[in-house]
Amino acid sequence: MKSARVALLAASAALAWAALAPITLALADEAERRIAVRPSLGYADVAEAGTTARARVHAAGVAASFGVGLQNWLELGGDLAVAALGEARYDEVMLRVDDAPMAGPLKRRSQLAQLRGTVTLRLGVVWVPTLQLAIGAGVRNQSSGLLRGQSVRGETIYVPDGLDAGPALDLVVAARVGFEHRFGPRWSVGVSAGAMQAFGVGVADLRLADASLTLARLWYPSW
Repeated sequence: MKSARVALLAASAALAWAALAPITLALADEAERRIAVRPSLGYADVAEAGTTARARVHAAGVAASFGVGLQNWLELGGDLAVAALGEARYDEVMLRVDDAPMAGPLKRRSQLAQLRGTVTLRLGVVWVPTLQLAIGAGVRNQSSGLLRGQSVRGETIYVPDGLDAGPALDLVVAARVGFEHRFGPRWSVGVSAGAMQAFGVGVADLRLADASLTLARLWYPSW
């Protein structure tokens, strides 16, 4: 009888823990801190001077992020994201070379580095749907634009006026939706899809969409 009573108490305790564990984990979000890494693959639509066409190129990147839980459902943080874009090609542009108009095909490469503040809604406990909004600024490092044109020597490669290699400033807005799973109180993994719009200062705009994996390390300073 005594062993049956002990077994009954143990079973009751196990059931109580199972019922309360999600609440405990949910309350942990308010005290949670996280660092995460997020590799991504996607596509970018790159505009350029001299044409209304956009070039679609592959994009590969990675982001490192930090987050602080303010409520069980709300996290504030930031991320540093970098990406390399494939070569953008434009079949026909009209630009100026040495202040003279010239038409022809153009190609150019870009790399991105962005620092963004983030607001993330976390809508679950163990299985966690997420919605994130971000705003920030970045640097777009561009190669020289190479224009293939005609001269008295035949076909020649030119660098059009204003398309020299160098950095440019972007103002950035982004959104991301995802789904994470917690593996205990210290780790989570997830998948997400995002979209980003970069408004170039003195350069054409750029749009990027990607899919990514996330690995996050969690801890709780107040525990």
